[in-house]
Amino acid sequence: YFLLFILGILAYREELKEQLALILTKKKEFLKTISLYMFFVFLLSIACNQLSVLIKQSLGLPLQGQNDASIQGALLKNPFLILVIGCFIGPIVEEFFFRRFFLGTFLAKFSNWLGIVLTTFLFATLHMHSWDLSEWVTAISYIAGGLLLSLLYLRKDKNIWYPIALHCCNNIIAFVITIFLM
Repeated sequence: YFLLFILGILAYREELKEQLALILTKKKEFLKTISLYMFFVFLLSIACNQLSVLIKQSLGLPLQGQNDASIQGALLKNPFLILVIGCFIGPIVEEFFFRRFFLGTFLAKFSNWLGIVLTTFLFATLHMHSWDLSEWVTAISYIAGGLLLSLLYLRKDKNIWYPIALHCCNNIIAFVITIFLM
């Protein structure tokens, strides 16, 4: 992830500077938008997580996904590293790939909605650690975030800083909750 982070920053540095300058002129609007979308991510994530749990319980599958288990295990070993990678570097790399690259590519070939659906599907499946049924069901939990990150990117004139900020905030909240529950 660190190498992809550096390559992404280098590849998009001019665009990142230009888009950051736009945000700095509208800081209040930026914060208001991120806050509103965080609220929607929270509500949709609860709904998707509940759906995932119901399906897992009805099928007798393990409730915890392998991605969550891996994160918890890594947190015990090195919480600072997980904070940096999971809350900053990872979300930035994922936004370069999913919103800037994949969504941009899909939008050039398909309708907005099909591009969003394909990108959301790829985002959810990236968080799977195997092709087991339990991992497919766990991927449902990532649909809300992937969908809202794509919608935000499009609604804010493809300014990558919006989904980066939302993704980082979401992961920071998840990190804090996980730390307190351990």
